[in-house]
Amino acid sequence: MGHDNFTNKIFDTPGRQETKKPFLSVLAIAKDEGVYIREWIEFHRIVGVEKFWIYDNDSTDNMHQVLEPYINAGIVDYTKIYGAQVQLQAYNDWLAQHRNDTEWCAVIDIDEFIVPLDMKTIPDFLHSLPDFAHQVLLGWHLFGSNGHLTKPDGLVIENYNKRAIDSTPLCIDRYGADATKAIIRPRFMDFIQLHFSFPPSQAVDVNGSRPTPPVPREKIVVNHYYCKSYGEYIARKAKGDAYHGVFPNDIEKSFYEWDSNEVIDESAFKYLGQLKDVLAK
Repeated sequence: MGHDNFTNKIFDTPGRQETKKPFLSVLAIAKDEGVYIREWIEFHRIVGVEKFWIYDNDSTDNMHQVLEPYINAGIVDYTKIYGAQVQLQAYNDWLAQHRNDTEWCAVIDIDEFIVPLDMKTIPDFLHSLPDFAHQVLLGWHLFGSNGHLTKPDGLVIENYNKRAIDSTPLCIDRYGADATKAIIRPRFMDFIQLHFSFPPSQAVDVNGSRPTPPVPREKIVVNHYYCKSYGEYIARKAKGDAYHGVFPNDIEKSFYEWDSNEVIDESAFKYLGQLKDVLAK
């Protein structure tokens, strides 16, 4: 199987199952996330996600084994994608095939948890948006290491409850803009980017207004557990990611630049009891 370019087959999709059209789905690309992905899926099912499209980028861990029950149940649609820096290719392969297969789709990573603040579920929030909205931009809250040097036992959302007081300066310093993640209506999109999609003309913020930086971090937010422990961060960056490939900078320096633990934030804890019950089954 050729892995050299997008047109020379880099995808391997075992038996997709037909299901009813979901209102809300998630699209993600993942690599070696077996230890985290079940928590991430079950959290998002609790907040209203019905379907997950997951592209597996050269994983060598047990991620497929963890996902297999979800694949068999039709909850996860699983595709292997090969090679380096293939994140946008994965996103837009999905768009070409599935733009009409879900009303809304959140384009996020496995370390990002969408947390409704004022409402119980993400669909509750989406129903509050104006009809003309084709995508909504959500702001990040960037969580730090909580002082953990190595991976602690337990859940991500419980172990990491400290974050930057203001994520915007960190994002502007690194990205040149306040970072967002989008929930899109894919049938209206021409191209999916990391933090928003094209065309952006009908994008709104969480208040249904034209987005202007900094984006509001109210009503609903993306809890971005970017650092986790020192050891997890170093190991993850050493392997590279699906967008940048091999991490180009000093990894240890990068960790300390991002590791901010100024504010206790337990916004996700309202789902913790239910999440633990589901994961215990």
